[in-house]
Amino acid sequence: MKQEVFLLNKKVRLFGDEYVNVHIKEARIIDEANNIGDFKGQIDIVYPFAGYDLDLTLDIHIEKASDDWIWETDAVFRVPFSEEIITLNELYHDSFHKLEEKKCRNIIIDYGKCSCGGSLWPMYDEFPRWIHYCDSCDTRQEEPGYSPLAN
Repeated sequence: MKQEVFLLNKKVRLFGDEYVNVHIKEARIIDEANNIGDFKGQIDIVYPFAGYDLDLTLDIHIEKASDDWIWETDAVFRVPFSEEIITLNELYHDSFHKLEEKKCRNIIIDYGKCSCGGSLWPMYDEFPRWIHYCDSCDTRQEEPGYSPLAN
């Protein structure tokens, strides 16, 4: 049995038109389960319900992939009161992209902070010092000395 730590927040659609943010903590996975319907392991989540954060342990089972043209199986679980089925492949994908995003943030040049608290980003890749915009309030700041029209 192997243990996978995800630490992801996932927005899950409940029955009706309501959404809830679920925190997915970790999974304990059995490698030997490969047939449809087999018990694959358990996953720990934090589920907000009636103003409380409930720690739940859900079972993971093997099911056929959702695409009718692909005859593959995947380990899945269902959040209570939800229409969605969440797959382990989806969680691996999300955690990989979260890790890559953290790596990219470490190498990004800091263009400053806006008065609202957001980050300033260059408007044009070709002229990164000319016009900056805020990623939260959409305020723009121009540095006329770096304008391509000034040359």
